[in-house]
Amino acid sequence: MPGFCSAAACRHTLRTCSSTLVQDAAYATLLRARRQQLHAAIARALEREFHEIVAAQPELLAHHYTEASLRQPAIDNWLRAGERAIEGSANPEAIAHLTRGLKLLEDLPESSQRDEKELAFQVALQTPLFAARFGSAEGERAAQRAVELSRKVGGADQRPLVRALFGLSLTYSARGKIRVGREVAEQMLAVAGRLQEPEPLAYAHNLMGNTLFWLAELGTARMHLENGIALYQPEWSRSLAFRFGFNCASTCHFFLGRALWHLGYPDRALASAEQAVTIAEEVSHPVSRASALSWAAALHQLRGEVGRAREVAEIDLALTAGEIIPFFHAHGVMLRGWALVEEGQGEEGIAQLREGYAAYRAIGAQIECPHWLALVAEAYRDTGRPAEGLHPIAEALDYVGQTGIVYYEPELHRLAGELRLRLGQAAEQQAEASFCRALEIARNQRAKSWELRAATSLARLWGKKSRRAQARDLLAPVYDWFTEGFDTADLKDAKALLDELS
Repeated sequence: MPGFCSAAACRHTLRTCSSTLVQDAAYATLLRARRQQLHAAIARALEREFHEIVAAQPELLAHHYTEASLRQPAIDNWLRAGERAIEGSANPEAIAHLTRGLKLLEDLPESSQRDEKELAFQVALQTPLFAARFGSAEGERAAQRAVELSRKVGGADQRPLVRALFGLSLTYSARGKIRVGREVAEQMLAVAGRLQEPEPLAYAHNLMGNTLFWLAELGTARMHLENGIALYQPEWSRSLAFRFGFNCASTCHFFLGRALWHLGYPDRALASAEQAVTIAEEVSHPVSRASALSWAAALHQLRGEVGRAREVAEIDLALTAGEIIPFFHAHGVMLRGWALVEEGQGEEGIAQLREGYAAYRAIGAQIECPHWLALVAEAYRDTGRPAEGLHPIAEALDYVGQTGIVYYEPELHRLAGELRLRLGQAAEQQAEASFCRALEIARNQRAKSWELRAATSLARLWGKKSRRAQARDLLAPVYDWFTEGFDTADLKDAKALLDELS
């Protein structure tokens, strides 16, 4: 009958299991020295006669050398195993292999050779940690150790220091330590400039553009990102993506797209975001693709494209779940939650937003907390719970004040005004003050998209208070500044209000 084995098959299985148990028992009774001799013999036989196995599975050789207490070849093969796992995007396995090698290194006496070997491990560890544990305290410690060793080992080759500084700056920024992240990014740019090599210099401009975006230094961020794109050469694509953790051009394009949106160029922003996704798909690098999709979904959210934001977020969710990329998976959950609220599924959307935010913070990530908290506040506004919406706004503004991560600050003040308006006439004065504050900050940042939103909210309030001429005089010049994006939600909303005010 199907599902039952024959008597012969059962006997074979029992013999096999019994044989295995006998072998295991026999192995356990061997003296430690004899077991080590056996593992050493197996390792030498593998190296001598099974080159394809050794090339494909260096972790097998590493295991036998480890069990043989032959530390040096064991360490070398754990490094090879980690690097091979990185190339296959097997990030948890890469972390495990590299961690095994680092553990063996701890037992070696202090020497420059030992430090050089540990540096190779710590630098290699940056890439899988980006994918599997980006934003974690573990990633920060590894990056700090890599920089420390790079400076200690010294020497003419500064490329390990460049990679270590890149990882440390990104990790600091992801964890909300943007000021120190900027200092490290500036150090990387200086080192890369001295090297006068296009690869590290492109990644340094990438890093500076990334960092300055969060600080809302939008024009300078744009310059660095465009410099990174200009330096990029397609032949770097896959190898450097695995070395640095991200594809340079894809990352530059999606940060450029976000900066362009803030600066008031929504169509150019979309073109840049789409280019980021195209490049990431071409190089077949999962983390680059996950990040590009995530930021494309965020841009669709900013442009008010609900269906498209949800579609891209769900593609990203499928990818990040399969590849185990929790940082960008949390992005996808947040953006899908926002879309659900906008589609009228308020409670389900809010549940998704809470889930995504909890997952994001559980990793240790903080950099996008203002954005995510703003989405939560929007959800409360749109489901008729304005008083609850003010709590995430207060949390986000407190965070902005503590960290200096101000890229979303104008929108936080505008949303505070929108929520206060829904509390009743008594809160109108506070709402107006919030809109004015949003407008002031947006202008200081030269963030035209935030300025348009703030001006629209304030003009709508003034229009209802019989200050129609003043409202039109406020909004019209901001709207007239724009040269593109007239099919986006914000510009349509502004135009409709202007028509009403006329």
